Amino acid sequence: MKKKLFVFPSFYPAYKSGGPVRSATNLINLLKEKYLFDVFTADRDLGDDKPFEGVKIDSWDNKFGNANVFYSSSSKHSFQKLLKVLATRKFDTIYLNSFFNYRYSIQFVILFKLGLLKCESLILAPRGELTNGAMSIKTFKKQVYLFIFKLLGLKSNITFHFTSESEKVESLNFIGKSMSLVVPNMHGELPYYMTKEKAAGELNLLFLSRISPKKNLLIALAALSNIEGGIVNFTIAGEIDDSSYWHKCKAKSNSLPSNIKVNYIGAINREQVAEELFKSHMFILPTLNENYGHAIVEAMIHSNLVLISDNTPWTGVQEHGGAVVYEQNVNDYSKEIEKALSLGCFEFNSQTQRVYNYCNAILQSNVASINEMFE
Repeated sequence: MKKKLFVFPSFYPAYKSGGPVRSATNLINLLKEKYLFDVFTADRDLGDDKPFEGVKIDSWDNKFGNANVFYSSSSKHSFQKLLKVLATRKFDTIYLNSFFNYRYSIQFVILFKLGLLKCESLILAPRGELTNGAMSIKTFKKQVYLFIFKLLGLKSNITFHFTSESEKVESLNFIGKSMSLVVPNMHGELPYYMTKEKAAGELNLLFLSRISPKKNLLIALAALSNIEGGIVNFTIAGEIDDSSYWHKCKAKSNSLPSNIKVNYIGAINREQVAEELFKSHMFILPTLNENYGHAIVEAMIHSNLVLISDNTPWTGVQEHGGAVVYEQNVNDYSKEIEKALSLGCFEFNSQTQRVYNYCNAILQSNVASINEMFE
C-alpha cells in the first residue's frame, strides 16, 4: 500500500485556523482505505503558547484513524533535526499545505530540491496564499520569497494543487508556468437538509471566520449600520488574527443602531460550529479572497442562506437562492440583508433548500477528483 506524508501547519485537535484543519481531516478520512499516512504538524493550536494535552510531542506514536501523527515542537525545525525525524520513513508522495510557511512548507521544498527527502513526488497546495487578495497583505516579505523561489528554481518537479480555476490563474501570475492540478477540497459527512423557524422582520446573521482584514468583517458591520427596521442578531465567531483590525470592528459594532444585536463568541470548535450554523438564518463573508471557503460550504450544508463577495469559487450560488456582492459594495450588502430580513418562514426555507441542493450536488462530484490526484 502506498504511503503519503501530509504536512499541515494545523491539524486535529486544532480548530482555530478553521478551513485548513477541516480539509486535512476530511482528506484523510476519505482516503484511509486506500493509503497509509504520516502527518507532520504543530504541537499546538494557532496562537496558543502551550502544546495540546494528551498527545506525545516529537513522537510518531500518535494516531488519527490509520495515520501516524508527529506533533512537532519548535525544537524540531532545523534542517538537521527535520531530516532525523524523517530518516527512517519513505513516501511516494509528500503533500504540503502552505506556500509561505517556513516550518511546514519552505523547509520541505528546499530539502526536496536538494534530494534529501525520501519521496517520489511533492504536491504543494498554496491554500489561497498566492491569490491577489492574499498577496495584497504583507506584500514585501512575500515578494522577497517569491524572488528567491524563482531564482533558485525551487518549483521544478513540484505539482501545485489549486482548488479552483481562479486560484490557479491568479497564483500562476506570481510563480510562473508550473505543473498543476485543479481539484476541489474534500468535504466531511454531510448533514441532512433541515427547515428552520423564521419570522419576517427577524434575522440571525452569522460571521464565522478569522478576524483579519482579508475576511473583511468591517464591511459586514458597515452594511448593518444601514439596516433601520427589524431585528438582526449578529453573531461573530473566529480567532482574532489582527488585534488592531478587531479594535476597528469593535468601534464600528458599538456605533450600530439598537435593532442590531452583536455578539462576539470567540474561536469555536467543530461541534460549536455546527450548533451556531443550525441556529443561524444567513451566513455572511465579504472576503477579499477564498481559494475554497470551507465556512461557506459549512453554511450552505447547514441550511443557511449565504451572502458572500465575488472573491470565492461559490458565486454560482446566486442562481440558487444565495447572494453575491461585487466590488465590495456596502449598500449592496445592506440590500441583501434587508431582503433576507423580510423573508417569512416558507419563503426562507424554499431558498435555503435551493442553496443546500446546489452545494450538495457539487460536493458529491468532488470525491472522484480527489482520488485521481493521489493516484
